[in-house]
Parts: sequence; structure tokens; C-alpha cells
Amino acid sequence: MNNTLKRIISLLLIITSLIVFSSCSTNSERLLKSTSKELDVVKTIDGFDVPMEMYRYFALNYKADYENGSSSNIWLGDNGEELREKLDNSVDAALIKVYAALTLCDDYGVDYDSPYVNDTLNILMDNIYESYGYDYKSYLNDIALYNMNDSVYRFMMRNDIIAEELIAAMMKKGDIIYENDDVTEVFASDELVRFKHILIEYDPEKTKEENIEYVESILEKVESGEDFESLIQKYGEDLYMFNNTDGYYITRGQYQKNFEDAVFSLEIGEHSGIVETAAGFSIIKRYEKDELYIKKHFDTLSEQFVESQYNLLLEKHQASLTVTDTKKLENYSVFNLTINSKK
Repeated sequence: MNNTLKRIISLLLIITSLIVFSSCSTNSERLLKSTSKELDVVKTIDGFDVPMEMYRYFALNYKADYENGSSSNIWLGDNGEELREKLDNSVDAALIKVYAALTLCDDYGVDYDSPYVNDTLNILMDNIYESYGYDYKSYLNDIALYNMNDSVYRFMMRNDIIAEELIAAMMKKGDIIYENDDVTEVFASDELVRFKHILIEYDPEKTKEENIEYVESILEKVESGEDFESLIQKYGEDLYMFNNTDGYYITRGQYQKNFEDAVFSLEIGEHSGIVETAAGFSIIKRYEKDELYIKKHFDTLSEQFVESQYNLLLEKHQASLTVTDTKKLENYSVFNLTINSKK
């Protein structure tokens, strides 16, 4: 989700964008249009249909993640059935996450198909098409590398716009704190913490056990009392941490849950064990907050706090949602799915 809370769009820009779209609609509609097979409904989430193209996007990417550093034959081994179940669960969880915003719209009086949302989406997409010189084949070939077609890409962009509308509605309703005095109080509490970490990215050339052994060797250096800052510079792979004396300031709802759990469980000066996330392996240390830093970066931290509150509200809502498979899913095994680029 973008940090921007609201995009302000001029009427002239909207009109210009619509003119551009009408002038190239013939070619774009033919190339960008989803096939009937891609539009097959394979799941439903709280009344919303999930087409095969959306399922394919998550299924193929999660499949690649599970195979990362391993042979594709992992699905045929003794744990193959268990892995396939984990894959299915991961895909369902991801789908619930992206459809959750749509299912919240009615609660906050947000129209996810309003002229504003559609016009904004068209402008954003036209900017992308323009960056390709309206070479739709090149655009489609590029996003196909990520198992996306135009419809999936547009769905994700629409979700960003809807998120901004929901945030504004949540602030108005009082479900999101944003007034300066209230935010200042939060930042003075333990709801805002400061940390630094040594991030070691997953090495696909090594087994998971070899990756963990390497990170354990660094953890031993931390536990033996070696300077944490020096170890960050020597071993860390988070570019933001290089020569950065400030580190990160976060509230809950900004990072992967197990990472946040580790951060918020630490006392000032304490370090964690090895925390595995999608980014790799981290060793985290909590630091005392710098009040001057908070004052200087108050606006940025406030925007992040607003976004984190939205993420938590969305996460809470996700728990009430369920995924239902349709019969058509039987025809779309993740092992048979492909996405063809435009030739």
C-alpha cells in the first residue's frame, strides 16, 4: 500500500487521460483483455468472485517460493502432500488479504467502483503504458515474468486506491488515530520502538540448513559481546542499515508478524535470536528512542502509523473471511498453470 493518503487529480488530467485511452483503445483492448479461461471463477471470498488469473498469480509465485533453493521434485517426495497443503493455505491467505479491502468498503461507505476510483486507476495505468511507449506487448511480457496479466496488475493498483479511500473513511469515523496530540502520546509509549538488525538474505546456492548455520555463526559473535554496529556493517545486507545511526522506528502493523513479535518482546539493549522472514534471517537489537529524531521525522512517522493502523484493522477483518473453492478449481492445478507472454 502506498504511503500517500490521497491523490489530488485535476479535471484536465482526467480529460487528457480519457482522450489518450480512446485513441488507443482498439489495440489495447485486444492485447490487454483477459481470456475466458482466465476469467473462470475458481474461488469466492465473502461474495466476491476470484478468477483463475488471480489465483494463478499467487499460486505460481508461492510455488516458486517453495521451490527456492530446492528441486522442483520436492512435491514428489514424502512431504509432497504436506507441502501442497501449505501451498494451498498460503494462496488462500494471500487472496483473503487482497480481497479484504473490497469486503470492507460497504462498512465504511466506500464505492470501490466509483468514477473517482476508475478515473484514478485509468490515469495510473496510462502512465505505466506511456512509460512503455504504448508498446503493450513489452508491458505484458514484463509483468508476465511475475505471473501477472493486465487485469491482475490493475486489480492491485485499484486496491491501492481503495486503501487510500478506506483510510480516509476510517480516520473520519475515528477508527484510525491521526491527530498530532494523540499521535505524540502514542510515540511516547512503547507502541513505538526503535531497532536495528543484521539481515542475512537467503542464499539460493546453499541449503536452508547451511543458511541457518551461517547466521548462527554471526549470532555467536553477537552473544560473545562483539559490537552490534560493526557486525551490521560487516555482515548485514539491509542497505538502509549501512552507515545509519538511527535504525528503524516502528509501530505494530508495518512488518511481518513474527518479526514484530520479536522486536516488541525485547527490552532496550536486548538482542533477539534468529528471526526468519520473507526477506531472509535477522538478528534484531532494540535501542532507546531519540526524541529529537521523532520530532524531526514526525510527519513521516505519523503517515507510517496511520498506514500501520489500517493494516491492523484489515488483518483483524481478514480473520472473519473464508475462501470457498468452486468446481472449476479442479481444472487448474498449480502444477499445470502457465502464463504466456504476448508474442
